Amino acid sequence: CTEEKIRLTGGSLAASPEEADFTLLVSTNDTDKDTLWSRGACVRLLEDNLAKGQPTALVDLSKHFNADETVLPQLIAAAFPVNRLLAYAGWNTTSNALGTAIAQACLYRSSLETVSSEDEAIGLAAAQVRFLENRILEDYFYLKEDIDTINGTLKKAGYTNTADLDLDHNYRWANLMLRTSMTRHLLVYKNTAAFRAPFPVAAPSGTIYLQLHDMQADMSLPWPRTFEIYLETTPFFERLSSAPAT
Repeated sequence: CTEEKIRLTGGSLAASPEEADFTLLVSTNDTDKDTLWSRGACVRLLEDNLAKGQPTALVDLSKHFNADETVLPQLIAAAFPVNRLLAYAGWNTTSNALGTAIAQACLYRSSLETVSSEDEAIGLAAAQVRFLENRILEDYFYLKEDIDTINGTLKKAGYTNTADLDLDHNYRWANLMLRTSMTRHLLVYKNTAAFRAPFPVAAPSGTIYLQLHDMQADMSLPWPRTFEIYLETTPFFERLSSAPAT
């Protein structure tokens, strides 16, 4: 499936990491047979690629669609600079997640070649990080942590079909649960070292560094089912006056 999606973009597999435009790391953890060590190996690989300057996109798959099978929590705990990921995706099917991450990585890498000014470089980086954070919030925090809780709460109240909510009653309640829980996640997440770590931006004048100091998010259920959400983030950036200490 991965090779098929790469071919659909017009890409091909490189003979070595050094020859590749970027690395695509596909994590496929399964709690029936994998362990915490398995996800830790993915974290170490990402850290090694970061140290080598090798751009890496992460497809964070999970056999049972739960948080215990994903790599992202380990990255946050390790203070990995998540905004230096080239892409992140972990929603729904393997095909959907791969298509999202590969498309984002290819679009950003190819767009870098067209940048002709510092303002364009910053604007491109801002759009890249905004989409990246949208994926992190929805694919991990909502679809891996919150949706089962929301569905379970609705079912305990007697609303058995979470794919066909009553617009006047449980739909409003589900929206309230969504916003309450996701706002709580965001408050914690945006104060982590992983979120606030500076990241480089390639500009014609040289490398500049940006840092997120805050982020807001607007979210709701776009129609009366809990399967997916409308979500748009607004990150707030700060430009650093010098390269961060390593």
